[in-house]
Amino acid sequence: MQYLVQHPGFKSSCVAVSVKEIHDKIEPESYDCGILFEFSVSGNFISCRIKYNTSRYSDFLIRNFSRHTENIFCQTVENYEIPLDEIKLLTEAESYDILFKRNDTKKEIDFKTVVELFYEKTREFKDRTALVDNLRNYTYGEINSITNRFARYLQSKGVTVNTLVPVIFDPSAEMIIAILSIIKAGGAYVPISPSNPIARTSYILKDCNCRFLVTSGKQSLIPGVTIESLVFDQIDLSGYDDNDLAIVNKPNDAIYAIYTSGSTGTPKGVIVEHKGVFNTLTTLQKLYPLNEEDSYLLKTNYTFDVSVTEIFGWFFGCGKLVVLNKGDEKDPKRIIDSIFNNSITHINFVPSMLTVFLEVISEKDMEKLKSLKYIFVAGEAFTPTLVEKVKRLHGIRIENIYGSTEATIYATYYSLDDNSENAPIGKPLDNVFVYNLSKDLTICPDYIAGELFIGGKSIARGYLNQPELTHEKFLKNPFIEGDKIYKTGDLVKWDDKQNIDYLGRIDQQVKIRGFRIELEEIEKILGDHPEVKRCFVIKKTNGKNEDFLCAYYLSDVETDPVVLMKHITEKLPEYMCPSFFVHIDEVPMTSSGKLDRKKNYRNPP
Repeated sequence: MQYLVQHPGFKSSCVAVSVKEIHDKIEPESYDCGILFEFSVSGNFISCRIKYNTSRYSDFLIRNFSRHTENIFCQTVENYEIPLDEIKLLTEAESYDILFKRNDTKKEIDFKTVVELFYEKTREFKDRTALVDNLRNYTYGEINSITNRFARYLQSKGVTVNTLVPVIFDPSAEMIIAILSIIKAGGAYVPISPSNPIARTSYILKDCNCRFLVTSGKQSLIPGVTIESLVFDQIDLSGYDDNDLAIVNKPNDAIYAIYTSGSTGTPKGVIVEHKGVFNTLTTLQKLYPLNEEDSYLLKTNYTFDVSVTEIFGWFFGCGKLVVLNKGDEKDPKRIIDSIFNNSITHINFVPSMLTVFLEVISEKDMEKLKSLKYIFVAGEAFTPTLVEKVKRLHGIRIENIYGSTEATIYATYYSLDDNSENAPIGKPLDNVFVYNLSKDLTICPDYIAGELFIGGKSIARGYLNQPELTHEKFLKNPFIEGDKIYKTGDLVKWDDKQNIDYLGRIDQQVKIRGFRIELEEIEKILGDHPEVKRCFVIKKTNGKNEDFLCAYYLSDVETDPVVLMKHITEKLPEYMCPSFFVHIDEVPMTSSGKLDRKKNYRNPP
């Protein structure tokens, strides 16, 4: 029999054990312990009383802890020769609950390609406004006609199923039309930022093995790029039929490849399929309906996969997409005006930008946000401080949505309310499975931190031209035959309401303004500078609670930061460039001889 005794006097997180008649009874106030197991023997029974620090440990955790302790005892009593690695913490019932009840997400979906759905919506809403930018408005029918013509032109250039077609555009209606045309032709778009350094753009184009790219007149001259540029606004499409094309794709064909930071020093392309996008956006439409009078704001950089919810999400309902002008995504006042002027109902924010947004808006500005129904927050950790700040936004649903590029945008969701004190990443979306696993892929109990693995219909195909990395990150699902799971690298645990709590990373990946950054990629580029002997990069936070990257380097002489910045910007995009370069005399190491990244390095002046 177990007794749970709350005891507020315990000091720390250490565990102490007292066994009656073997040693003197331990008084918890006399020891620096947070949990005390008191065992006693009475006849043929062993009793255990647990005392614990209630300010540190919850009743939920201790009850789980005691149940699993009993489970261990039962197994060892039944078989005292049982190997340690065969002892299970969880009961069969608990394992079933975690694996299957919490992942009871299977929904029957008539999987289609994104093109099929767009045709259906066009036939139903042909004359309704679909796309708005600062130049003009387009109806569903007009977009369909233009994209049919351009898709046929692309097919004449050789685009077919799974052909990768890079695109270089500023945010615009042209960008949306080009993307829809590529997927209508059967291809998959590869978004490249116009501000990328030449070396990075060249690497992506070579890795895609593409014959041409699609761009606009503003971006037609790309230094160092020798492949053909198809300039959308300079192509005569009058000779091409505008009737609907035959559907050439299947749900498991590629729809896009997004390049993310790579730990080897070069970016890696994640290949995502139609069925993943269809599953994610269908689920979002069910949870957060976008109706006839609703509007999505395109404010996310299209090289960041959250943009996919904006690029296609508007016609999974029957609304419209409003394109925010380039640069306005950094200006809260411009965002507010766009929300007000276009009656925006659905909008995405990364937590850092939402924090700035909430600090800037006045009570008068709040009146301009009345059209908003949903704010989706993703890309970074949702802090308790931000949880308190969003409570200003009365009448707007705040959704903390978690995902990764490899799991097709989003995998879990959590709805905040006025009583929320924190923001877990929540529960899985439809047809998505989430697992908290240890290094050997066994199930972690609710109070144990482990790595998050994601399975189900939305998992990406893998990495372009990197079979070894694909094999390392995309594993066979040990619990469901024929399924695969993605190894996220995120540290998580289940909370007492069966939500997933995000705890951080188990590697050196960080997020800046929602962009995923492998610090090793920056370190490799900086380490190639002839004056740098060794270096490391750390994410830090300034006095305004803004994240930035700081590079620390070892060299014989202190190098001009301008020189190091020039070296970095020749190969890395702006969001990956350190804000400061700090010269150091030695590299701090741990006792095991590894770089001590957890040391409290000083902030630059």
